[in-house]
Amino acid sequence: MNSILTRLLLDILRATSADAYLRAQDEALLPAARQFGELAAEAQDNPDPALRIEALELVALLDHADTDDLLLACIHGDTESRVAEHAKGLLYRLTVARNIREAGQMSESALADHQARARRRSAEARYRK
Repeated sequence: MNSILTRLLLDILRATSADAYLRAQDEALLPAARQFGELAAEAQDNPDPALRIEALELVALLDHADTDDLLLACIHGDTESRVAEHAKGLLYRLTVARNIREAGQMSESALADHQARARRRSAEARYRK
């Protein structure tokens, strides 16, 4: 496993608030984009299911050309059902966003705003007591 990406994924996982979680994700995006192949390996091969889920979150945020194939591989091949289900949710979210974009149902800026709000709500839900 890539030690830099693993450290960044651990930073995301160890976040103690929604703001810290989003900040850690944001800090990981550029290195993850530069090392997408290694990120894909983390998403599929990391022994820790929680780290695989965080890697999949970054994969979805980056929406690389191989994203759908990677998510499908995790849906059908991950031995942990929670990882497979998370990948399914991410694929659904990406597919809906693409369909909205292609249909012209929202402007790019409106879609980006919607996705940012959804990302924040998801982060907040992680830390709701």
